[in-house]
Amino acid sequence: MKIVDTFRSFVKPERNPVLDPFCTQLTGISQKAVDSAPVFKDVYRSFRDWMAKHSLGDSGYRYAFVTDGPHDLWKFFQFQCILSNFEVIPHDCRFFINVKRIFEQRVIKLVKGNGQSAIQNMLSYYGLSFKGRKHCGLDDAINIARLCIKLMQDKIELRINQKMTRRLDRNEDRRIDELAKSSDRGDVFDYHVWHRKLPLKLRHVTRDEFLSGEYLDCDSCDDLDE
Repeated sequence: MKIVDTFRSFVKPERNPVLDPFCTQLTGISQKAVDSAPVFKDVYRSFRDWMAKHSLGDSGYRYAFVTDGPHDLWKFFQFQCILSNFEVIPHDCRFFINVKRIFEQRVIKLVKGNGQSAIQNMLSYYGLSFKGRKHCGLDDAINIARLCIKLMQDKIELRINQKMTRRLDRNEDRRIDELAKSSDRGDVFDYHVWHRKLPLKLRHVTRDEFLSGEYLDCDSCDDLDE
């Protein structure tokens, strides 16, 4: 098993076009890099073209998105789709493999507060060091892939274990407006704020739901009640 290809692009921010110094320090991304980058919708289209090039799609290979927690897809991607006026949040992004959850269930509980990221701690268990820069999207993805290879070599099952599902409260415009104000205030790390406000909430997928394919039942469709 090996990494066969990678995709990378910076994204030009539209809501807050000037990078906060904290963002630059954390990620190493410069203002110049994002000023010349395409906007999110164009990057997403390019990403889908890259997937199609590798036959990842309806008529090609099966695939799943893997994260080291729920936030990248459920929180940040969902909110970005809303900000970028996507008609719907792409269905195949609504369920994913949270490898951190699998690691803690099948391998060992992670130690918090040791100055290491979750990815670093999981790699360390296998005697591996993090390659690249922390919080760089591509480097994080490559290191998650390295971890997945080790888990599969140890015959640990990697499967869809989390998904987004639509909440019954449909008063989305009000909640999204409140969430946007919260993010502008800096409440981006408050899990409870996001969980209350995002249109699609997070829930776990059981092994039985995965094996039966029940997790694919679209209980998050925007036209569910039509």
